[in-house]
Amino acid sequence: MSEHPAGDRRPRRSAAEAPAGGRSSGGERSEPKNIGWHPLREQGGAPPRPISDSLAAVARNLGGAGGPALVDLLQRWPEVVGEQLAAHCVPVSLRAGTLTIAAYESAWGAQLGWLEADLRRRLDEALGADVVTRIAVRIRPA
Repeated sequence: MSEHPAGDRRPRRSAAEAPAGGRSSGGERSEPKNIGWHPLREQGGAPPRPISDSLAAVARNLGGAGGPALVDLLQRWPEVVGEQLAAHCVPVSLRAGTLTIAAYESAWGAQLGWLEADLRRRLDEALGADVVTRIAVRIRPA
């Protein structure tokens, strides 16, 4: 135990010596603060929703009107661009017809540039004509 600063001679407990549950400075137990967490529903309640159900709302907030198309593209990315390309890049936003793709290495970013016409054709087939009118590539190491 050590002494309190400023001349207070009451012994101070170390964290290891402090009682579980904590006490306020007056000695009474303090109640845990409600931080907005709520437990899952009990059995018989509604089951948790799949995260994919929430992706459209999140994408709308991040990417504007392209949200539903971006969610569809995220779910089908390997199918649309191929497994090899999908392993090295990922779509990150779709705003005003511009699809931004993050490539993990500059060589794959260059590859995306060379494949742009083919990618736009595949994107038109997957998402509908003119949903994606331009592709922007950003290099973002994984």
